[in-house]
Amino acid sequence: MESKLKDFFRGGIREPRNTGHKMNFSLSLRIIPFLLITILVTKANSVIPIVKSYDKQVYQAGNQNWDIDIDDDGVVYIGNSKGLLCNILGEWNLSQLPDKGFISAVLSDDDVIWTGGKQIGYFDKSSDSLTYHFLKDLEGWMVWNIEQLGDYVYFQTEAKFYKIHRSTKEIIEINPSKRIWSFTIWDEQVWLMFNNGEIGYLEDDKFKRVSFFPEIEGKEVRKLLVHNDKLILFLLHGEIIQYDREKLMTLPLPEELKGKAFFTACSYGEELLCIGTITNGIAVIDTKGNLIKSANASTGLIDNTVLAVKVDKQGDIWMGLDYGLAEMEHQSALQDVFKGAGVYDAVDFEGKTYLATNKGLYESNREGGFSLFGSTGGQVWGLKVINDELFISHNRGLMTLKNGAMTYPQNIIGFIDVSKFGNSPYYVVSTYEGVLLMKREDNRFYPLENLHIQELPKLTYDHKNDCIWTEARDKVVHKLLLKQDNSVEKTRFDNLKRVFPTKKGLYFSDGKNILQYQKEHFFVSENRLIEQVNGTNFKFLDISLDGNALSYISEQEIGLLVRLPDGNVHSYSSLLGSLSDGLLNGYEFLSLEENTLRIATDRGLVILDYNFRSEFRTATDPVISSITVLGDQPQKVFYPFNTKGVSLPSGPKDFLIRGIVNSSKYDAIEYRWRLFPLEQDWSEWGKSADKIIYSHIPGGDYEFQLQSRSNGGEVQEEQIAISIDLLWYQTWVGVIVVIVSVFTLLFAFYYITHYLNKRKLAVQKDYFQKQQTKKTLEMKNDQLLQYVEIIGHKNSILNQIKEALEKMRNKEAQRWINLIESEVKNEKKEFLFHKLFSEIHQDFISRISEEYPILTSNDIRILSFIRINLDKYEIANLMHISPRSLDTSRYRIRKKMDLDPQEDLSQFIRNF
Repeated sequence: MESKLKDFFRGGIREPRNTGHKMNFSLSLRIIPFLLITILVTKANSVIPIVKSYDKQVYQAGNQNWDIDIDDDGVVYIGNSKGLLCNILGEWNLSQLPDKGFISAVLSDDDVIWTGGKQIGYFDKSSDSLTYHFLKDLEGWMVWNIEQLGDYVYFQTEAKFYKIHRSTKEIIEINPSKRIWSFTIWDEQVWLMFNNGEIGYLEDDKFKRVSFFPEIEGKEVRKLLVHNDKLILFLLHGEIIQYDREKLMTLPLPEELKGKAFFTACSYGEELLCIGTITNGIAVIDTKGNLIKSANASTGLIDNTVLAVKVDKQGDIWMGLDYGLAEMEHQSALQDVFKGAGVYDAVDFEGKTYLATNKGLYESNREGGFSLFGSTGGQVWGLKVINDELFISHNRGLMTLKNGAMTYPQNIIGFIDVSKFGNSPYYVVSTYEGVLLMKREDNRFYPLENLHIQELPKLTYDHKNDCIWTEARDKVVHKLLLKQDNSVEKTRFDNLKRVFPTKKGLYFSDGKNILQYQKEHFFVSENRLIEQVNGTNFKFLDISLDGNALSYISEQEIGLLVRLPDGNVHSYSSLLGSLSDGLLNGYEFLSLEENTLRIATDRGLVILDYNFRSEFRTATDPVISSITVLGDQPQKVFYPFNTKGVSLPSGPKDFLIRGIVNSSKYDAIEYRWRLFPLEQDWSEWGKSADKIIYSHIPGGDYEFQLQSRSNGGEVQEEQIAISIDLLWYQTWVGVIVVIVSVFTLLFAFYYITHYLNKRKLAVQKDYFQKQQTKKTLEMKNDQLLQYVEIIGHKNSILNQIKEALEKMRNKEAQRWINLIESEVKNEKKEFLFHKLFSEIHQDFISRISEEYPILTSNDIRILSFIRINLDKYEIANLMHISPRSLDTSRYRIRKKMDLDPQEDLSQFIRNF
């Protein structure tokens, strides 16, 4: 038999055999990338909750979180073991009490946050920071609950009750005679539950008993709340009792909560209750006892003891834990419906959903989760419904399922896929060893022909063209046609890369375009949705039955396009981006089923309801959560801000702005911003607005504008005014002062410039005049010297002539001698000399005359000659005296000037 099987895979056998023996094929383990045979039985809720957990390293406060309240702005206030902890739209802030004590109860009330622990007080949040006000010490007792009614706020300890006026802060102490378990506000009255089983309300600050229930006497009521106009009692030992003003009724519990200890609770919408347990985390149930969803340490909580629960406007549940905090999303457009195995295929069959995974075949169960079906552990490569029968391609062989019963028509090891030629009994199967033509007879499959197609292809039956297409991950595509003699005609298409069986029909890809096939030829699809993404290299494609939705997987992303009722097309690609890393490379799968997209991942199955609606969730605008003024001592202000915005002191400022949108972790949020009017253009769209920094912003009025869009949808916007005080010179008074100062400076500049220019001109004129005077003096000095030289020369000649005439000794000679003496002694010549000298050396004559007034004019004349460097002979000749007489005159001058004997007169006069 083994040799015949080998011959068969070489293509030699055509007749069906009914030997009744098992057919065994050798496996090529290298073809199986991961073969897991571990059997895993799992149970999961229909929606696995999305839980975000925070430990004290994240929020920077104490471990225990006793109570939670949320204001209208979405700010979460938490009674923490180290004070008041706030989550301001993602940012954490701790405000401590003066004694660093704990807070066990909180209530947000307009601009006040009432707090209780071992003291009663409140935080004022009307300004940009929380300010604590102490009201009363409780002498060791602990506040467990705070509620507000009308003008009063009520605080409850186990022993006493306090009523505080919201405005005046007047405290009224109410002392019941019994231990108080809990209280709540019901029909505008304060209702109390006591440890002896009594229940009633306050009237004129007195307790008025309405009922007594001995069956709950001594049983601790951990929480009392109103739900659908009924009072719900949550008991510590794990019981829920409903009171309708007449009788008590115990509500049913799901099996998961029976015998568990309850610590806290709250209403969850109109129909559900949310319960925090001591050892089993949190559970959401309806009043009929059905478990809707739950979360514990195995599904994301860091601690199973839930001390406080609160539902925000979006339906998310905040949990205060004995160790940490958690937030569980109410519902997301994206939901995990199965976790724990890699999924290859999903099929609805006979009212159930079946999953082909790397750990076996999973079937949806009554609890809303999935369980491993029978003994199908192992590798299930694909599922296909053919003629009301589910075919399961398993690594152990081909299996079929119908009416809940599993059959094994063929146990050839390693089935990848199966397809059938119309209504014939002939099938094509894809196995580890190749593609086979088989015939089904009496629920058995018999091999007829090896079609010699490798690469483990997927198989798709084409109803319109009555053929089967093979596709092997970007390899060659074949068309298989069953001929009349029951053999297969195989046509190879080298240009085709992919075959996509969609709800809307069969589509093909050549790597560039999406094609359709009709009447033996291919043509580019004219589908309007495909036209928007044509050219994309698809790995998987599906189109909804109504043609209004198209989803695909490409190299880069998971895409979803939906045609809206108004004709516009909306893209969900951004929303799906978070799943791209979880796809099974080479085994990608998605499916469109009635407004729902199923996406297979390496850890399970995720669904997207693209017509998603929620009673809680509303479209959220972006929020500017904080502004931090940077510097040596940073100052931070939080949302909600003063209605007028944020005011900052004068001077250039550096500040950091943080923006956020309260969204699911699956939502793709984009942001852009600008500081108007400083920035006229918007920033580019980005995925975060955590750290928007502006540097050296001058004084003035600005508006910071933040825009967001969720999953590529409509743009939302938020603004905040930021005012930086002007410096004195930026105000109107400053501007006037500056203008006056500028004009004053300009005038002063003009005046000084004019004065300097005038002075410069005067200096230049004076310099010019001095230069001219100097030149004139130099010229006159030259003239003086020339004059002295000429006179001296003339006198010398005249004296020589005189000496010659004296030798003649006659009257005529005497006459000429007299004439010569007269000429030599001519005062006119001396006058001309002294006039010329005084013009040149006026300063010298003035100074010497002022310094030595005893000097005569003759003395001055001698000194003038000395001044111009004439020797004594020249001077004597000019003065018509003998050199000896000149020496005598010089001696007398020295005496008059009182010169030192060692002082040289000539040098002194030249330097004077």
